[in-house]
Amino acid sequence: MKKKFYIFICISISAFFTSCKSFQSLSTKNTSTNNSGKASSPVFIDDINVTPDSRRGTITMTPEKDKKKANIVMDQDGGDMTLANTLQMKYASMLNVDASGLPSLPLLHEVDIWWGTKYCMGGTTQSCIDCSALTQTIMEDVYGVDIPRTAQAQYDNCKIVKGKDSLQEGDLVFFHTTRRGISHVGMYLANNKFVHASTSQGVMISDLNDTYWKDRYRGAGRFIQN
Repeated sequence: MKKKFYIFICISISAFFTSCKSFQSLSTKNTSTNNSGKASSPVFIDDINVTPDSRRGTITMTPEKDKKKANIVMDQDGGDMTLANTLQMKYASMLNVDASGLPSLPLLHEVDIWWGTKYCMGGTTQSCIDCSALTQTIMEDVYGVDIPRTAQAQYDNCKIVKGKDSLQEGDLVFFHTTRRGISHVGMYLANNKFVHASTSQGVMISDLNDTYWKDRYRGAGRFIQN
């Protein structure tokens, strides 16, 4: 009786270890191969594009659908893509244009630096600035062109642009807001919008078709060859 009992125990132990080994082999096979017997590839999340960032030596993950919406571009000097993307989205909304209709990135960046700066007659700094100092500074910083200091002198020395339909990025737009000649100036951006130092709100963007500016518009001039 005892002999039969020992034989039964031995057979059971042997069967147990045999089944564990088979299970382990089956599990290993299922996790390392697919139905064709080849090693399976890792699965990536949909709409994610993984690309190397050579400037930082890291990996950047960008959803393709967001990339298409933002229409991201890099400036020619390899500037920061996040900054470019942010400026594009911000000013595309303000100017009511898509990315293809935006002014150049250097101009957008310069406008953003001065945005909201208070107005003061004779001011030339980010503490406060007047209209002609703003256009003079932007022209120098963005295009490397030195122009006169006052709005009237800028008007007198530029090449006149005939018709609003001919306006291009960087052109100056002039206005008669007082009894004197040319008393206000701004810089054209796109889609009838111009940046200027307003006496009431500081550096801002306005529309040439707004009633106030339309009635006071006196023409446009060009210092740069576009």
